[in-house]
Amino acid sequence: MITFDDKDVDQLGSQLLAQLSAEDLNLILRFCKTLLDDYKSNSASDLKNAEVQATLISNLPYFLKIAQISFIGVEGAGGVNSSDNKVVELLLQCLETTSTWINHFLKYTEAEAQLKHFVPWFLTHLEASFSLQDDSIFKEICDMVVEMFRYNQNVWDRSTRERLYQFTFSVSPTILPPLLTLTEGLDDRNISYCRLVISIAEFLTPKYLQDPDNNGSFKQLLELLIAFSSIQPTPMVEDTMAMEILEFWNGFVEEIVGGGYLSSEQPQTGYINQIIGIYWNRIMLPPDNITNTWEKDTWQEFLSFRRDFCDFLELAYPIVSSKLFGLLVNSIVENIQQSHKTDGTRDPSSMNWRQIECSLYCLNGLSEMIGTSGDEYSTVQLVFNSSLWEDLSSCNSLRVRQTAVSLIGSFDTFFERPEGQPYLTTTLSYLFKSLSIPDLSLTASRSIQKLCASSRKHLVSLLPTLMDLYCSRQYYKTTGTVAHERTVNAIACVIQALDNLEEKAQYADRLVSILVEQLPVTIENKSQLTDPEVMLLVVSLLKCIVNIGKGLRIPEETASPNREELQSLATFWNTYSSSTREKIVGTIQWLTMDAIPFSQDPQICEVCCDIFKSGFSEIVPNPFVFDPDTILTFISAKHQYGPPTCYTTLIELSSCLVTSSSVGESTLATEYISELLQTFFSSTHENDYEPDIQIGNMQLLTQIYSHYPDSFLSNQSALPFLIGFATEMLASNDRFVIRATSKFWTTVITKDNARNETSRTRRSEILHSAGPLIVDKVVGKISGEAIRSDLECYTDVIKKLVNKYPLESKPWFVNSIINNPRPDLAKQDLSLRTRFLTKIFNLRGSRETNEVVKNFWSDCKGIANYT
Repeated sequence: MITFDDKDVDQLGSQLLAQLSAEDLNLILRFCKTLLDDYKSNSASDLKNAEVQATLISNLPYFLKIAQISFIGVEGAGGVNSSDNKVVELLLQCLETTSTWINHFLKYTEAEAQLKHFVPWFLTHLEASFSLQDDSIFKEICDMVVEMFRYNQNVWDRSTRERLYQFTFSVSPTILPPLLTLTEGLDDRNISYCRLVISIAEFLTPKYLQDPDNNGSFKQLLELLIAFSSIQPTPMVEDTMAMEILEFWNGFVEEIVGGGYLSSEQPQTGYINQIIGIYWNRIMLPPDNITNTWEKDTWQEFLSFRRDFCDFLELAYPIVSSKLFGLLVNSIVENIQQSHKTDGTRDPSSMNWRQIECSLYCLNGLSEMIGTSGDEYSTVQLVFNSSLWEDLSSCNSLRVRQTAVSLIGSFDTFFERPEGQPYLTTTLSYLFKSLSIPDLSLTASRSIQKLCASSRKHLVSLLPTLMDLYCSRQYYKTTGTVAHERTVNAIACVIQALDNLEEKAQYADRLVSILVEQLPVTIENKSQLTDPEVMLLVVSLLKCIVNIGKGLRIPEETASPNREELQSLATFWNTYSSSTREKIVGTIQWLTMDAIPFSQDPQICEVCCDIFKSGFSEIVPNPFVFDPDTILTFISAKHQYGPPTCYTTLIELSSCLVTSSSVGESTLATEYISELLQTFFSSTHENDYEPDIQIGNMQLLTQIYSHYPDSFLSNQSALPFLIGFATEMLASNDRFVIRATSKFWTTVITKDNARNETSRTRRSEILHSAGPLIVDKVVGKISGEAIRSDLECYTDVIKKLVNKYPLESKPWFVNSIINNPRPDLAKQDLSLRTRFLTKIFNLRGSRETNEVVKNFWSDCKGIANYT
């Protein structure tokens, strides 16, 4: 244990007292702080840091004596009340440096007892500095005390804690009254004091919750925090403590919920209700004359705080329960009722739209809680049963209307229930009207999409109205691209819910036709637009077609039909949707092959591929489930037509076709697999050396082998080239190519799922013929050619070979490591190579092989202790 009685340290102290001035001590303390700060930010090796740390610990007694001497010197010169600026500077430097050392060395038990001696010094100067006119000194000392109290409880004992509590409560009569009339932001003194109150309250919360009736002092802390939370009319964005206080209440609520202290009779429920009311007022949209002066950053800060408050409401919901819904709904309904005149007319201009928006916003934030207790549905019903949606047309604030529109989409589960279904027509009508307002269209389209997806079965009767509304208002001309895409998807979801297949086919064809017919019109009008604008509109119209395919997908919760039903559906759609499919395929053909410059644009190709992919995930036929011939014809033709920038997209489409080609239980025929291989591997193109294309090719080969091994292995004409290509890719320097190639070879090595004997024999022949070359390339990489991050990929190949084919593969490894190594590997000691070979085969492909390969790579690179 280090003590102040050490002879050398005492001798040092006497000399310093006699020789050093306040300036000298200040300089020494600054050096001590800089020394520790540099050490903490150092990126040296662990060994070097350990040496420095040991040196710092050995010098800790000297630092403690320097700090003690400085404190004594300050006290002798009057402390914080000294008129000598150098003395005050020394005090602040001493406090700051000591705080830094305390925070760092607390984890060392030999230092803990000594560090405790300094806490009373901090408290003495904290008490003395409070009465100073200069707030900066109190702020500095208080902030350091708060930091030590929050993070270093081991240096505090009962007496120092009680002393801190006593100081906090003793000055509250001085702090509290001015807060009640404060019209500006908190000053430095109040901010630091507030943080002190928060730190003490955080520490005492568990004790209070265990015995709330016998903790009057803690209640006093909560009252102080409520006072700090209530500062009005300061705009929230100017209140630097608003977020920190809210974080305390978040933690307080988490302790209540997590600790099982949920009870309506508990006094903390009243505090939570009180703080909700306070912050509800504080997140209310300020008047226009204030917000009009806000910059973008100010708005972002305000909106961020609103979101954080809604998170707090979710946390607090188990405490306040559905009563919170009632309070918010009542504030809306009462505002609406106040606008009703005695003669039966309404005056929406008399409504407090800021209050209504605030409650709508909070309800929006609580949307995940609806249905928790069951009472929420009937409570929310009052909002949708009111005249709010008519009155909103008279509201001049777009933010109020945005919040209302967003609320509808957030309450999609409400509209699925009997309580909400009667209001679907009214709310959808309001949302479609909002589409024509640019600032509302994005939010409105999102809500339309959510409602139509979740309540599609209840909206079938409205489908004619929705279609007529979509056509008459020509949203494809007047609405923003994203809003239009969402709206089309929403209508397609309702079409999917139709039970009558003929009606479903007619509506789907009508919706597709509108978009297909609009494409040439958009292109012909390009004289009125710039080329990028035309391209954007064309891409958006194609995305709408994609969204029709997505909307027509059967929801996951729907039961799958049996084989007979699938066959019947396939027959129907092949008959009734042939025209729809022809329109889609014709449009794809025109835009990707014929219409310049669209045929040269990779984005057009990508969206057209997405149209095909929209039907891949379906287990039930529909107009967007195209037969493989159609898709393969497109892939082959587009690959031949180009441009090369589209190849990656075509490869991705092919991989999706291989993995998702089935409708029901149908599979791709061998000739289709052969056609894909012929398209991408029959000849070499200049762009085949691009990493993106190599990655796609390897992923395609992996998917083909995984899903159709017999088709892959029976392609005798292409097989030698494919195996050669896959082997050569092991030598790539691109990490993603290496990863894809490693995946292919580990799949071939481990997956023996071919059905016929001929294919299994051919797979064995491939491994025996390609195995030595695979091992040679892998060994070359792990012996120094690879970078560290790629080792895992090569190690996976080694582990699979050693585990599945130990006898067959050992001669290959012996040849590449011992008998005929590459020149660089041959320079390594034979014993090193022999030990490595023995280890990897003894481990039989286990996880420890990774460490063995890494160490071998490090030795070959000449790197010691690689981390």
